[in-house]
Amino acid sequence: MTGRISRAAAALLLAAALLCPARAETLPYQDGIYEDLAPGYGGEVIITVTVRGGRIVSLDAKNRNGGESEYFFKARDGLAQAIIAAQGIEGVEAVSGATGTSTSILEAMGFLLKQLYYTGTAR
Repeated sequence: MTGRISRAAAALLLAAALLCPARAETLPYQDGIYEDLAPGYGGEVIITVTVRGGRIVSLDAKNRNGGESEYFFKARDGLAQAIIAAQGIEGVEAVSGATGTSTSILEAMGFLLKQLYYTGTAR
């Protein structure tokens, strides 16, 4: 039996591994309200992210020129829900029918989250 793991021990190890979370619950984001700008389909997009308890709790996007269309709102609302659920942009895809605006929002969020992760600040 030396050098081998018994079936019971293997089952116990597997059960323990399944009970462990896949990632840490604490995220590296510092609490605060952060903004960034990104070039958008109809002008610059202002992204505002609120972090509370180390988690992204809200995301808003506005067209700096005020030229928001139904596609803009579709992208903003769809991405906000997805980014908050994912706690970042990893795995979040552009909203169909609003690809240009989605790409702008995702790029700005990516830059903003990198700043928050590495420095705890954003502009």
